[in-house]
Amino acid sequence: HGVVELDEDGKPEDRVKSALNCLPHYDPAKLWENSSAPFQYWKIRDYAYAYQFGKVTPSMVAERIISIIEENGIDKPPTPLLLSFDAAELRKQAAASTQRFEEGNPV
Repeated sequence: HGVVELDEDGKPEDRVKSALNCLPHYDPAKLWENSSAPFQYWKIRDYAYAYQFGKVTPSMVAERIISIIEENGIDKPPTPLLLSFDAAELRKQAAASTQRFEEGNPV
């Protein structure tokens, strides 16, 4: 009960669709209705929705990350998963991603 078997020999698109049907209903617009929340843990699909509908851009997200890192420092609190940080490179990559979204060609 409650187990869904995926056809291992099926097309990847069909397998993904079946897997997605197992997830609870997701409405990304709800994220934007409660903008007064002090913190929102965004998932990949939240960013994808926000980028697609122009709610936020990769450049805006990059600037927020840069400001947090610069404000708090890399080692306060320790960020063991952050091996290196180059704000200029992050801005460059975010700008390229933002441009691709604006042109309708995201990667």
